[in-house]
Amino acid sequence: MQPPLSGVRPSTNVYRRRAVHIVVLAAATFLAVTPSWATYVPADWEDCRSDDFDRVAAGCTRMLESQITQIDRAVALTNRSNAYRLHGDYDRAISDANDAIRIYPDYVLAYANRANAYLGKGDTNNAMNDANATVHGAPTYPGGYSARADIYRAKGDFDLAVIDDTTAIALAPKYSGLWRWGPLATVYADRARALEGKGDRDRALADYDEAIRLDPGYARAYVLRANIYSAKGDRDHAIADFSEAIRINPKFGYAYNARGNNYYAKGDYDRALADYNDAIRIEPGMVDAMRNRGLVYAKRGDRAAAITAFGEAITANPNFVPAFESRAESYVQTGDFDHAIADYDAAIKLKPDIAGYWIHRGATYVSTGNFARGITDYDRALNLDPKDPAVYFSRGIANLFGVNAAKAVADFDQALALNPKDSYTALWRDIAAQRDHQPSRIADAFGAVDMKAWPAPLLRLYATGQLTPEAAIAATDDANLSAVARRGRLCEINFYSAELALQKGAKDSALPLLKKAAADCPRDFVEYTGAKAELKLNGGE
Repeated sequence: MQPPLSGVRPSTNVYRRRAVHIVVLAAATFLAVTPSWATYVPADWEDCRSDDFDRVAAGCTRMLESQITQIDRAVALTNRSNAYRLHGDYDRAISDANDAIRIYPDYVLAYANRANAYLGKGDTNNAMNDANATVHGAPTYPGGYSARADIYRAKGDFDLAVIDDTTAIALAPKYSGLWRWGPLATVYADRARALEGKGDRDRALADYDEAIRLDPGYARAYVLRANIYSAKGDRDHAIADFSEAIRINPKFGYAYNARGNNYYAKGDYDRALADYNDAIRIEPGMVDAMRNRGLVYAKRGDRAAAITAFGEAITANPNFVPAFESRAESYVQTGDFDHAIADYDAAIKLKPDIAGYWIHRGATYVSTGNFARGITDYDRALNLDPKDPAVYFSRGIANLFGVNAAKAVADFDQALALNPKDSYTALWRDIAAQRDHQPSRIADAFGAVDMKAWPAPLLRLYATGQLTPEAAIAATDDANLSAVARRGRLCEINFYSAELALQKGAKDSALPLLKKAAADCPRDFVEYTGAKAELKLNGGE
């Protein structure tokens, strides 16, 4: 399983640049006022308008405790509001913006800051009201449009987000020199995100290119561009961009994790693991990196280390469902079905509307021989996703070994109707049909499936007798096959050869093959489950 490439949001510090310049605009450009230097220490004002939001909060607080004009108080409150927002303290940010607006009801930057704080809380309605007030109060101020675009983007209205970001870009050169680099670069990046939401990756890439041209030190733009390269499968360009983001900001934990995902996709597990370790070192609570580290261990075959890593992610966040799923898969691989079922129970409790968790738990029950419980879980999965051929296929397996071949054939027929190109469903449908004394239809699959790809040799073995099991085994002598893939093919050859022998009444020939399949097949292969069930049904255990 490939780790998710974009499931984690970058840390808050990557958002500072844009917000800081808006703060500067608040004091130096929009209000066009000069602080009353005689009433407080000038250093307090410098802190209140600095690019370090810890200094901003402290400096503005000292200003607010001094004897200052009402206009200066509104500026200090607005700047501190922005600092609180960047700290994630949205309630205090909104409170300061409220106070600034009471002092100066036409101060649109206070509305803009409050809009951003409401958006941080997920309150898009109040955020939109404040963003509209900003735009209406200062129709030539680009920040109002960019703030409203953020809200449209959060609501999934990417067309309107693109329109507002485009307006901000058009207004920016006319408004202030400050908008010609930092904030303007972020608007290009924001428009790129909206374009990406519309599915227009090429225009999004062009906007990220422009954002980076305007601000070569903009680490977040490199990360966002890298995410598009990742989605396009261009791992090398993605790794280059993540590396540049890390060079600019060596503490950018998200970039390490995402770069690790791309190394993982390239099969470079050593570098992937190193990046996941760095991500966790920088952000010890990054559960995605913990899980991804477990995926590397699992890929290397170190199931014990994988289970430990997934457990660390669960300890850090007991509601992190992907870690339960991944640990369950590792338990299945070790044959520890009870613990696997317990983890799937936890995943279902947290996310009962995800059909995949019901499917996987059902498959695990079937692996234990509890076909009735497996069928119950597959029924629940079909209630959630009635068009998933994999569920019908899985239920067909459970019905077959639950000794209801007629229902199994019906399930396999439904799976083939939804996905006629699946060779394995055609094979299993033939096994079930033979058991229910129905005629074989496996030859019908020849026109739908790729007969040059595996498992085409097995289809020929069943349909025409033109291929012997020995010849099928020869198909595993491919220099390009990994050891894992070769093991999987040998597992399948042993199992399906055994099934063919059972159809011909040659139980003595079938049982050794079934025992070999049960011993050698990966535990998450349906052929492993089938071999165990057939051995029990045919007295081989």
